[in-house]
Amino acid sequence: MLEKLSANLARAALTAQGAIAEAALRQAERPAALQPDPFHVAPALTDVMGRLASQPDRMVRAQADLFQQYLELWQSAARRAGGEAVEPVVRPDKGDKRFTDPDWAENPVFDVIKQSYLLTSNWLNSLVSEVQDVDPIAKRRVEFFMKMLTDAFSPSNFLVSNPAALREAMQTQGASLLKGMENFADDLTRGGGQLAISQTDYQMFKIGENVATAPGKVVFQNEVLQLLQFN
Repeated sequence: MLEKLSANLARAALTAQGAIAEAALRQAERPAALQPDPFHVAPALTDVMGRLASQPDRMVRAQADLFQQYLELWQSAARRAGGEAVEPVVRPDKGDKRFTDPDWAENPVFDVIKQSYLLTSNWLNSLVSEVQDVDPIAKRRVEFFMKMLTDAFSPSNFLVSNPAALREAMQTQGASLLKGMENFADDLTRGGGQLAISQTDYQMFKIGENVATAPGKVVFQNEVLQLLQFN
């Protein structure tokens, strides 16, 4: 088992290394113009953060509130470690499927990781959403990207902090990690060095076999569309 696990981990590492090296070479062949802020978030962020900085009393209250919530979480974790049944300090929103695996609640370590993330992400998002006297468009833009940022840092997105991914890796002796790296390499290759995440298995569809099987022809086309007529 350990030999197969080690072999799969080594192959996954080599696959990732090769994919990243190939992506770097392709990017070097066609250098793009530097666009550090293509969505123009920086001006909106400056506006919102400037408004927050002008309200130090509110920032102090917000930080004190976050500290209090973390204190409650630490106390709850300590009581649970002592064998006491405790209620969560914070729960995922209804419909949040990132934390449906039982270990997110049953395993004390992953439970603390989950709740720590939820406390911080909720705090950051509410901090932005409660800002007043700013341009509403700028505020919505910052809210959107703050949500994207906090979602990106979810512990469910990382192997070492995702119980389901860790369990799958152990049960498959690393094959799940190897498959993930192979998909990553395929996406980089398909995107010509840029990550083009696939939404389907391209190997499943073959023209004339299981797609576009009916005889037909193009009867009209222009710059916008092609009109097909099937027999």
